[in-house]
Amino acid sequence: MTARKCLLILLVLTSCFTIFTHPLTGQTTNRQALIWYKTALDAEDENSKIEAYLKAIEIDPNFVEALYNLGILYRKIKEFDLAEKYLNQAYNARPEFIKKEFKAQILYDLYTV
Repeated sequence: MTARKCLLILLVLTSCFTIFTHPLTGQTTNRQALIWYKTALDAEDENSKIEAYLKAIEIDPNFVEALYNLGILYRKIKEFDLAEKYLNQAYNARPEFIKKEFKAQILYDLYTV
């Protein structure tokens, strides 16, 4: 394993720890979008999650966390074109507000689609 790959893996692991221990909040101030986002997080099946994330994004098209989670969900169910679409949208939605670690995570996830 090259030093570059080791560094990338370390960066991603560090980013994951940072992201999941300090989740982003405040990416949307729209209450309805937040309700749909929470509905998606609480949903048990993938179709319900997708539907709720799409509603959150319909209300706030720049809702970074919803875009990101939807991209990850599409990757999980092997809808790679949709995964790439929503991960790209997450990366570009509000670049000035996204933490560096989260940007790195999005780029890594785009790379692995």
